[in-house]
Amino acid sequence: MNTSLQLIGFSLHHETIVHIRLLTPLNAQIDIGWTIMHYILFYDMGEAYVAKRTQYRSLHLEHIRRAYEQGYLVLAGPLAEPVDGAVLVFRGSSPEIVEEFAKMDPYVINGLVTAWRVRKWMTVIGEGATPTSG
Repeated sequence: MNTSLQLIGFSLHHETIVHIRLLTPLNAQIDIGWTIMHYILFYDMGEAYVAKRTQYRSLHLEHIRRAYEQGYLVLAGPLAEPVDGAVLVFRGSSPEIVEEFAKMDPYVINGLVTAWRVRKWMTVIGEGATPTSG
């Protein structure tokens, strides 16, 4: 028996709610939907950051550009005065993609980022804001 699913429909509403309609081998329709949330990745930079960043900057920027081009990184940049951290804003259905991004970042791998954390961000206004219920 063929167990593959056929995609028969896809819609994106207000850039935050995704609905997928699948057709099973027995012609039963399955609707799948999830809400796209925002997540903020906070980086704490160690004292070695300014001295060592040039060595890893091109790899780090390539990692960031790839995430942006794939559509899940929205904004990113270092904090200024002092340069002791960075903030990266992501869009996705769960924090796991953000956590994987951080684990693979050359700045994290090479110790320039001393700590990082992911927070769910409940956006209420602006492009791509998460709709609220009630």
